[in-house]
Amino acid sequence: MFPVYGQPFDPAYRTSVREPKSKNMISVRGTGRVEAKPDTAVLQLAVVTVNKDVTAAQQENKRRVNQLIRALQSIGIGEQQIETISYTVFPQYDYSAGTDPVLKGYEVTNTISITTQNLDEIGLIYDTAFSNGANRADSVQFSLSNQEKWINEALNLAAKQALDKAAAIAHSYQLNLHRKPVKITEEPRGFFPLSKELSLGAQSSGQTPVFARKIEIVAELTVLFTYQ
Repeated sequence: MFPVYGQPFDPAYRTSVREPKSKNMISVRGTGRVEAKPDTAVLQLAVVTVNKDVTAAQQENKRRVNQLIRALQSIGIGEQQIETISYTVFPQYDYSAGTDPVLKGYEVTNTISITTQNLDEIGLIYDTAFSNGANRADSVQFSLSNQEKWINEALNLAAKQALDKAAAIAHSYQLNLHRKPVKITEEPRGFFPLSKELSLGAQSSGQTPVFARKIEIVAELTVLFTYQ
């Protein structure tokens, strides 16, 4: 294959001409995909208070955050599961007069994250939080605590697919394939946590429902075989 002038350069062509000098080479790509049920969730939510006086806004925010922490601890959430993400104080201005902006007050936001490995309690955590000071839900992120196990499983599948591809090519051309590869390159894929933006509302009965899809782990290998 030769590049055609006036058309975009084909990266595959560049790869093929830079392979080792031996002509008896087969280069294949194997992809492995596995799905796993998440076992860890990180909930991010915030307490937002507004007041004309910055000190009053901060004190009210502190009071509500302390109430929130106590409520979370009452349902079994430990201090080590709670982390402060950010604390911000922003002035609020009124621009409607059309002249110089007028200071209306201050907005104080304390954003925290809550980590749990009991996914059945996510709804309870949200319900407890919003009944005890929290007034904004940002996101919930699902992940795997033992991701290496699933990445290795995906790599095994990718390696098998690469070998199967090479064997099929060799069989088609009646070549004697050396099943031991001479080069293996792992492509940057791996593990991707699943995030969801939330818009939650209290229900008349039961906990707020939160559903987690399975996480897909992808591994990709480029494998070089030789043949006779």
